Amino acid sequence: MNLRRMFEDRILTDFTIVYTCSEPGGSGEIKAHSVILAAHSGVLRQQLCQPRATNKLEIHQKLSVMRALVRFMYFGGLAPDDDPTSLSAADMLSVLAEARNLGIEALTEDMVAQVILPKLDPHNCLSILLHPSLSSHSTISREVSAYVGQQLP
Repeated sequence: MNLRRMFEDRILTDFTIVYTCSEPGGSGEIKAHSVILAAHSGVLRQQLCQPRATNKLEIHQKLSVMRALVRFMYFGGLAPDDDPTSLSAADMLSVLAEARNLGIEALTEDMVAQVILPKLDPHNCLSILLHPSLSSHSTISREVSAYVGQQLP
């Protein structure tokens, strides 16, 4: 038995992330192991160490974003388990923003930039440029702005 199997089969999970989103199919839950979450997230560690800790976190976010973030905490990468092509570039920015919200320092801007920047195209560049968290990420912001500037006639 390995960690991947325990995660995928929900064996001995003791924490639930409840996600809600206004998009179709936008609510549900992800079962996880509190020790994994606490090891990677300062916010969750603080919550779990409280005397009357709850074993549930409710968060307003898309399943794909939360699943990518939880898988990152378990397996340390954004791929190949969750193929980064399945997440839009804007969703990848949301993964990074949620990582910051939860105090997950191991997921860096550079890691996300390596996924986002090759995906830039005329169809998605404006949605990325307008993403609410872009201004917090100088490297990605600079590269996206340069790309948009090159695409304008």
